[in-house]
Amino acid sequence: MRKKEIFPEKGRSAAGLLEQLPLCKSNDTRWEQGKTFGFVYHPGTYYASVAEEYLKAFMYESTLNPSTFPSLRNFEKDIVSMAVEMMHGTRGVTGSATTGGTESIFLALKVARELARERGDERIPFEVILPETIHPAFLKACHFLSLKAIRVPVGEDKRADPGAMEKAINKRTILLCCSAPCFPYGVIDPVSRIGQLAKKHGLLLHVDACMGGFMLPFLEASGYPVPLFDFRIPGVTSISLDAHKYGYAPKGSSMILYRNGALRKRQFFIHADWSGGIFASTTFMGTKSGGPMAGCWAIMNHLGKEGYRTLAREVMKTTRSIMDGIGKYESLQVISNPDMSIFAFTSRNGDIYQIGDALQA
Repeated sequence: MRKKEIFPEKGRSAAGLLEQLPLCKSNDTRWEQGKTFGFVYHPGTYYASVAEEYLKAFMYESTLNPSTFPSLRNFEKDIVSMAVEMMHGTRGVTGSATTGGTESIFLALKVARELARERGDERIPFEVILPETIHPAFLKACHFLSLKAIRVPVGEDKRADPGAMEKAINKRTILLCCSAPCFPYGVIDPVSRIGQLAKKHGLLLHVDACMGGFMLPFLEASGYPVPLFDFRIPGVTSISLDAHKYGYAPKGSSMILYRNGALRKRQFFIHADWSGGIFASTTFMGTKSGGPMAGCWAIMNHLGKEGYRTLAREVMKTTRSIMDGIGKYESLQVISNPDMSIFAFTSRNGDIYQIGDALQA
């Protein structure tokens, strides 16, 4: 029996393909109806439509060679500069646009590894100290970069424990990491205290603000109590933040920021001895669509600080409403004291997995 061919010999009509489009999505979660707790971050049709136009306008352009498409270089310069301002970066703080939090985190760890190598340090494997609540992307980056991940327990409040982190520091340690906030519980680690550790031991400190980078600054500006987590803390040397989360940019929009250009330079890759000429890339990815970067630039300019503050307050209002509803059940309990719009809850006397199954249904 002949195997059915998937790749059509003759192209299908545009009308037929467009007619099939709703069917292709028919089994996907209806996020438009509020059926997801994550994965999709949408600012509403009014704002999203402008970002979508920029996304489409630049979807075929490549960010690999900025001299070919100076528009994309300008977009990156602008969104990084806005992010630096959000993170209270002083003169010299710089960064790059990336495709997501995983790439941003990968680059921060690569920079730490390169610095250790340049010092002539041969005490491998190099070690990275991580609170156990850190995002698994750090473990993934350690795996690919041949770094040893040292996971340490967090406190009862689910925040990183600086004491436990300091006990884990040794001659192989090259980097400390923490979250603002962590994904499981929505709490911000004590970055100020961890920053003191980094300064004391001469280590780099990366803050993973992929979830909170585009939310916490606008909550702080709106009067919410937000612990310091950014470049106002002297020990912080790099920050990752995702624009495709609460920045409401198209998927594939993140940034990695560094205290200075010397750190950023160590994320680059350049190869000149090639028959095709000089090959260089400033981030891990090579060719990538300019669409997400253009869409990110558009949504940041379209919303402005005022728009982000408004959306942040609306998200927190909804979060508090859900938490208050959970609090009315004596059998349920919100875990810890979340600083932002993500939180976890558990059951005091039932099976939380049954509750999870019911919510999934």
